[in-house]
Amino acid sequence: MIDVDPHAPEAPATRRVRGLFAGLATLDIVSHVDRAPGPDEKVTATWQLVAAGGPALNAAVTFAALGGHALLLTRVGSGPTADVVRADLRACGVELLDVARDGMSPPVSSVTVEADGTRRVVGLDAVQSAHDVVADGGPTPRTPVAGSTSPVVDPPVDADIDIPAIDTDIEIGTDIDIVLVDGHHPDLAERALDLAGSRVPRVLDAGRWRPAMGRIVPRCTEVIASSAFRLDGVEDDVDTRLARVLDRLAGAGAGAGAGAGEGAAFAAVTAGDGAIR
Repeated sequence: MIDVDPHAPEAPATRRVRGLFAGLATLDIVSHVDRAPGPDEKVTATWQLVAAGGPALNAAVTFAALGGHALLLTRVGSGPTADVVRADLRACGVELLDVARDGMSPPVSSVTVEADGTRRVVGLDAVQSAHDVVADGGPTPRTPVAGSTSPVVDPPVDADIDIPAIDTDIEIGTDIDIVLVDGHHPDLAERALDLAGSRVPRVLDAGRWRPAMGRIVPRCTEVIASSAFRLDGVEDDVDTRLARVLDRLAGAGAGAGAGAGEGAAFAAVTAGDGAIR
């Protein structure tokens, strides 16, 4: 039998790795189907799920599931959809830093996943949660960028972001170990990168090119891009795209402004269930 001194001091608790995630929070309605419906056709789903989603949010949930302390800087707001998102984040152990203004609510995405893993997503990205859409209730679209048939919309910039108090004793500016941004809320991405400075890895989840990416890409140290991402909206092959991303990051250097690093440590392009390049 081991003799344990009951008066011995407890060993200090191991500090959890802390991550700041800035970007989109949505409410996702996911339907699994054998095949996608055709025009004017309905199909029966084999499985459905309603859950919080968005690139930055999903990354924060994964980080928390792996044992990290995840803080999500986003705009959730109020209303029934916001309540579901908040409840999901609490259940997953993600700390929410909500900077939504009055009247905002998270956008809803409809996600259809076929038997082979192919998916179709319809959503409003960050535009629905922005605070100054045009009078007719919709955002003002931009001209589609080269290589894309969809209009690109940058949500408005909030120049006065008041980050709410954190429930713990963490100082965002000094106690964060990694930052991830997705570019959907460009002002939140840049604020998170400002807070990170050049101390920690700064990861960009690059789903699609949008104008704000021109400011965000050079400030990151790692870029994980989807196969749909086109740097500057220019169509190219994967090898060329990787080289251009690395050149852009390496060319930024320490003189590119607050938060800029010394070039990219890593860049990759994903392809669904295919090989990562």
